[in-house]
Amino acid sequence: MAETKIPHPNIKKLHLIKRDRSRFFYARFFHKGERQQISTECDNQKEAEKVAEAWYLEQQARIINGTLPTRETKEAEKKPTIKDASIIAIKDLRLSVRREEHSAEYLRGVIMVMNKHILTHHWQDVPCEEVTNAMWKRYLREAQAERAKNDEKPIARRTFHQIRNALRMCLKVAESMEWITKVPDFTADRGSHQETAGRAWFEPKEQRTLLKALDENIKDLEKTRHHESAKELRDYVEFLMYTGLRVSESKNVRFKDIQVAYTDDEKRQSTLIIKNIKGKRGVAYESISRPEAVATFEGIKKRRGIKNHGNCDELLFLEHHRTGFNALLTRLGMKYDDRNRRRDFVSLRHTYICNMIRNQVSVYLIATNCRTSVDIIEKHYAKPMNVSLNAGELIKDVKNSLLIEESKVNRLF
Repeated sequence: MAETKIPHPNIKKLHLIKRDRSRFFYARFFHKGERQQISTECDNQKEAEKVAEAWYLEQQARIINGTLPTRETKEAEKKPTIKDASIIAIKDLRLSVRREEHSAEYLRGVIMVMNKHILTHHWQDVPCEEVTNAMWKRYLREAQAERAKNDEKPIARRTFHQIRNALRMCLKVAESMEWITKVPDFTADRGSHQETAGRAWFEPKEQRTLLKALDENIKDLEKTRHHESAKELRDYVEFLMYTGLRVSESKNVRFKDIQVAYTDDEKRQSTLIIKNIKGKRGVAYESISRPEAVATFEGIKKRRGIKNHGNCDELLFLEHHRTGFNALLTRLGMKYDDRNRRRDFVSLRHTYICNMIRNQVSVYLIATNCRTSVDIIEKHYAKPMNVSLNAGELIKDVKNSLLIEESKVNRLF
């Protein structure tokens, strides 16, 4: 920003400053190498000179009395802001990525949310100690009102969840630096049904419909350039449904990370042990799949021509197939479930967890195998599913019950 420096007619050390983008004059002088400046809030030069002279004499009196703020006292009086905390938070997260505690993709996502929603005019200059639950709720209302005023689509609940997590990340840094005593919890209002509404997953009947449609999709594209992609799409859907991997984790799986193992019981069931899982939680040692995943893996090896997968460094999946999967779900009318919750690849992980719960697998084992917490499994999967499971108990004595028959046919263990 260009500025014009005008000497004061009566005081040699004092200058008036006129900036191109401001209609007001500023008064400025230097004391011990530090700039002292104030806006005169006058657009007339004569009036600005009078205000500047009075301010200068007042500052000189403070210098004599020793009460003029120095750079050290100004920095000491400055309250740490969300922006200050965010800089430290990102540095800490970069270090955790180097230690393989978090993935690089997770880091990119956090930085994107920080730049778009946190480091904006609303949050970046807010002192950490002034952030409260009331301020968060006011932000939610104002953000949605601004969108409505501009005829824009409302901010999704998932986006608010990401903003809240990024803001809490900054505040946790502030707590560790002893800038604040406690991090606000930003809890939702009581009575919110969506907090325990569960995840969008595929019911057993829908699972069969989906797999059948994927087979038909392969036949339809048999003589086109999309044939191989259609085959990989089916393998990808099955693999996620039977392993419970996150989408980000599945992108990094290599052939040599997979080992075929067998159970110690009489059935000698085969299963996959997936090692070196890299994703949201960094690097996990291993995860165990459902038995059905073995046939899927063998099919992938045959399709790709992999003979000794233990020494193969190639990725298991070469494409992502998001567009093709969404188009298939839309065509089948399965893009949204009966509660109007959107389905995507993440829903296949939800399906894996829900199938495990249906088969009465321990919540702790599910959480450990899926690299998440017991609280998440109980809150977002087990509790919402209790309604349907209890309904099955009520009618278990009714012969030829569709619900009971579905339950028997689809026991995957």
